[in-house]
Amino acid sequence: MADKPIASKMLIRFMNIFSSAAIRGDIMFWSWSMYLKHKHDFSNFLSSNQSFVFNMSHIGTPTYGLLLLFGKICGEAADYWSESFDSSKECISEDQVKSLSKSTDKCKSVRIRDDGEKETFILCKTYLFSALQKKCETSRVKDASELLYCKERGVIHCCVKNEKCDTFEVINKNIYVKAKEYLNNTTGFINNLVESVGYKTFHPLKNLDATNCATDCKDQEDGEFAQNCTKSRGLFKCRIRRDKRFCHECRFCCTLPMCVKIPGGKEGTHFEKVDLKLEVQENTKTAGELFFSNGHRSKSEDYYCLKPEPNKDPKKWEQYQMEKYRELYTQEMLESVPTFKFDKRLNNFDDPKVLKSFTQVGKKSLKAWEETYNLWMSRIPSFYSTTKKGFICGNLKV
Repeated sequence: MADKPIASKMLIRFMNIFSSAAIRGDIMFWSWSMYLKHKHDFSNFLSSNQSFVFNMSHIGTPTYGLLLLFGKICGEAADYWSESFDSSKECISEDQVKSLSKSTDKCKSVRIRDDGEKETFILCKTYLFSALQKKCETSRVKDASELLYCKERGVIHCCVKNEKCDTFEVINKNIYVKAKEYLNNTTGFINNLVESVGYKTFHPLKNLDATNCATDCKDQEDGEFAQNCTKSRGLFKCRIRRDKRFCHECRFCCTLPMCVKIPGGKEGTHFEKVDLKLEVQENTKTAGELFFSNGHRSKSEDYYCLKPEPNKDPKKWEQYQMEKYRELYTQEMLESVPTFKFDKRLNNFDDPKVLKSFTQVGKKSLKAWEETYNLWMSRIPSFYSTTKKGFICGNLKV
């Protein structure tokens, strides 16, 4: 067993995971891209190791049937671009999808799940958004691009076309524009977040108190979506997002209800307000995709979730550690998720008092940087003085 090709080792690991999942009644997915990469090894391994198949009985009875199903799925999917007739095929952009699928950050493929084509397309789009974020990790994904949809042989492909990463010059320029848009048309901003992006409720804030959103989440526990989630053995969660639109007076909170089932994460999370058409369309960010975001929060959306606690000052509610929060699917797991201690200065340069604490010359500024961002800075970064017509370096240790 020591000299097995990589595909053999992955298959053994896959079988162990899949068998336990079958016993629990989970739905598991195998990486199509990984199969393509090692399909030759898989074929040789399965054809020359029949004893391995039958000697897996110690893992559990469901495993054998699932192994045969796995081989059947791989055999079908291996040629989903074939010329043989497929009556369910929907792929008006097939040539573009074929071309773009050569790049892993432009296309994703997901086998159609039991919960339907729309849920599968949503999952595919979420995977694609994460890939785009990684591509633009030093800046930000630009909003405008085209989303291509293709269904072929039980697999949905989603690709993005004409995607771009914003430059920091554009990002900095848009800060003023977006803050002004919010102040001039708060109602329009609210309607977009609720109707287009997919949040459930929204409240403008005068300070950091997000109690109204916590109340909304509590009320939603008695709603139809939450009740159906519980009946289907899922965990109902309601995300509270507290953010601002690039200015101190542009603060808001909004809620995002979701139902999470085994195995959690992207595959097990279902959102209530999603209306994604199965067609080629403009690619826009959704609340669900932002929930799974791993991008930086500087000059961007704050995708962290608040932990509402009745006995604490709502202005000082802590934030969940998002990696753990997104993966959980039981109440016990929820109660054990770590949180980050509240710090008013963290990612809050929009507050004039906070900004002043970081920019003043002296030991107080140094202490603020050390405590909030754990940066040991000996001086303020140099800046250009229009009065002295030269670069000025400010020493923090005076």
